[in-house]
Order: sequence, then structure tokens, then C-alpha cells
Amino acid sequence: MTEGLRRRRRRVLTVPGAYAPQHDTHTLMRAVGRELPRPGRRVLELGTGSGALAIHAARLGAQVTAVDTSRRAVER
Repeated sequence: MTEGLRRRRRRVLTVPGAYAPQHDTHTLMRAVGRELPRPGRRVLELGTGSGALAIHAARLGAQVTAVDTSRRAVER
């Protein structure tokens, strides 16, 4: 299990219209942890939705670009 998942699981709040994390999000987070063994790796997440995976990759030290066709998903 990656360091980010060893901590208490956090809730991800989403805005209406943005894709919310699903049951497989933690499985994908573990995969990200296995594929990003060192900081500085670059990650592009297409269809980021809530951004949960992009945030996880950034916490692992990756340089992340997250995009989505939903304007609501990427507004802030």
C-alpha cells in the first residue's frame, strides 16, 4: 500500500456535475503508487473528474496536469 493510502482515507468533495470518486478509486491510487516510484515524474490525467487521482499523484511528488471536458470539474 502506498504511503498516501496508509493514512486515514480522506473524503473528496465534488461539485455538482463533476464525476465523483467510485469504489475503484483506491485501486487506481495503489496503481499510481506502484508506477510513480520517485518524485519528479510527470503525470497527465485525462477526464480528471474530482481530481482524486491527480491529487494523490501530486502528493507522491509527481508534476501533475489534470484536464476534463467538464468546466465544473476543473473550475476553482
